[in-house]
Amino acid sequence: MQTKIDYDIAILCGGLSSRFKKDKTLAQVNEKSMIQCTIDSVQPLQKRIFLVCKETHHDKYKDLNLDFSFDTERDFASIYGLKAALEGSTKQHVLVLAADLPLFELEVVLHLLKNHTGKSTIAYYDGLQPLSSIYDIDILEQLNEYISHGTLAIQKFVKSIDHSLVHFDHLKNNPFQNINTQQDLSNLIPK
Repeated sequence: MQTKIDYDIAILCGGLSSRFKKDKTLAQVNEKSMIQCTIDSVQPLQKRIFLVCKETHHDKYKDLNLDFSFDTERDFASIYGLKAALEGSTKQHVLVLAADLPLFELEVVLHLLKNHTGKSTIAYYDGLQPLSSIYDIDILEQLNEYISHGTLAIQKFVKSIDHSLVHFDHLKNNPFQNINTQQDLSNLIPK
């Protein structure tokens, strides 16, 4: 599948899952782990996929046979995952996805790529979707500067960079729905 940009795909799976009470990336959705659902949604793109997590979490994902970029920060914040994704990319651009997106679809990525303008391309569905967007790795210096000031709000950072928005409000179902609690997962799976 050819696109006008070359990119890697980073899947962020380094969170604590504190509201979920266990590792939500390994929770089952239709007989697959949530992280496998995310991987499967982008596998047809035939791009390098790598996982972003703490090095201490490597063992639980090693059977996925993917590359890793380790988040070396002490704290758990998605902005550190974005930093590790940018650092781990071998290409000028990286598609950054959260591991807890069981409804994510290939069509979303194709629409992002079709509307990519060369700078960071941020998905918008009822608000910014920074963990389902394409980033230019040239923002890494700006990201490091932002983090150095002690600010960890990823939405605020995304608003500060040169970016374009790609709207998905026309979609009936929300492909960006992430799972934070057991109740979220129960609501997702039909009875």
